[in-house]
Amino acid sequence: MSSTSSFLTINLSWAAQHHPAFDELAGDLHRMRRRLEAVTKSGDAIDRGGRIPCPECDEPLVRHYVEPRPCTHPNSPCGCSQGGRSDDWQCPNRGCGRVVTDREYAFAVWAFLENNGKAS
Repeated sequence: MSSTSSFLTINLSWAAQHHPAFDELAGDLHRMRRRLEAVTKSGDAIDRGGRIPCPECDEPLVRHYVEPRPCTHPNSPCGCSQGGRSDDWQCPNRGCGRVVTDREYAFAVWAFLENNGKAS
């Protein structure tokens, strides 16, 4: 580990509690990480969508994309369809963590629009 990363690791707890610009640093690091993940095509592909609340705890749901399963046939690549990329909507709240079905998500979108005066 470099001396810079060692210093940051050792002092991270203090900075989180005392430094006035820690929220700004955390936001910058989060944006840089997401940008690097997008450029390198690594990490979770997620979509925070339209801020639709979880039916359990009201935390905005997050869409997780999963890459297609690779073909496992012995003569791979055989061209068989593995179903393409799949996705699901999950609550990011660690205490909840609910995975919402497509039907529940559609209902949550309708309820969100209805409650915000945008549905007719």
